[in-house]
Amino acid sequence: MFTALAQLERDIIIECTKARGKILGAPNGIGKKNQLKAVLCEEYFNEGRRTVKEICGRLKISRATYYKYLRH
Repeated sequence: MFTALAQLERDIIIECTKARGKILGAPNGIGKKNQLKAVLCEEYFNEGRRTVKEICGRLKISRATYYKYLRH
């Protein structure tokens, strides 16, 4: 019973949010400030001379961010 009510309330919240035109959550993609780092990641990756750990240390980014930059 409580599950059904919670689901109904969730659906109502989603409808109201869509009706107002709001988009929630973090923006997609890479910000302008980090695009240079993304380009450098790709260049270092294509060279093949540095390890992932070295690249992350040099650019001061985490391993997860490194792989995120390579996807974009």
